[in-house]
Amino acid sequence: MEALLASMLPPEEFGAYMAIGIHQMSRGKIVYLELADDFHSKDFDLERGRNECKPDEFGAPKKSVYLSLYRVIERIPMEFLRTIHLVTKDGRDLAIAPQKIQPTSEHPHRGGVFFYQELAPVRPMVVSQLDPLDFGQFLTDGKNPLRLPKILYARMKLGRDPLHVLNEPDLPYGNLPHLQNCIQELVDAKKVTKTYERYSYDDFVYSAIVDGVYLAEQGQGLFYPFPDEADLKGQYYTWWRSAF
Repeated sequence: MEALLASMLPPEEFGAYMAIGIHQMSRGKIVYLELADDFHSKDFDLERGRNECKPDEFGAPKKSVYLSLYRVIERIPMEFLRTIHLVTKDGRDLAIAPQKIQPTSEHPHRGGVFFYQELAPVRPMVVSQLDPLDFGQFLTDGKNPLRLPKILYARMKLGRDPLHVLNEPDLPYGNLPHLQNCIQELVDAKKVTKTYERYSYDDFVYSAIVDGVYLAEQGQGLFYPFPDEADLKGQYYTWWRSAF
């Protein structure tokens, strides 16, 4: 679900609360973006959030106030988007700061086959012959009849040889023969993209992220670099043990 929430909790406590709940009875991964303190918009009733975000009678902070459940990310300008948080099922939070990217025609284009998990506002998994920067610009291009105003997505692993994923049994996807067929059709028909799953109901598999998460709109974007293996097993060990 794509939503806008206000909360009095600091980010790590907010992620844990959303993932496991106040009684630690629920379990679910959460991906969320912090917004700048000076975020303002006429599209959302932010004043209601301010009014309802007050401590209870015992002084406990208000944990969440839902402000919108529909078409959220497209209505938040890039300049207000901050750190992304990847929260595991047991509430471990990995915070990644964004880097600005300028996806122009001059960037070094990478050839090959790529695999993407779209995260918001839609959730298909797609193979493509476009590298991550071109993929985001293609999906937000006004000439594309299936254009999206903004798209959040992650590049996912395809193993050592994307043309032979059946030889990669460790890939954490449910239907490798179908993925192999999608890649072959993509290459043979010289398609730009081919959908592997229209709606991804499975968990977003953190262990299969290649280089990070991308947020694109036409002419600009943000990149959230995923830590390398050494940092995951060192600086982010607790999160890594939970996620992998």
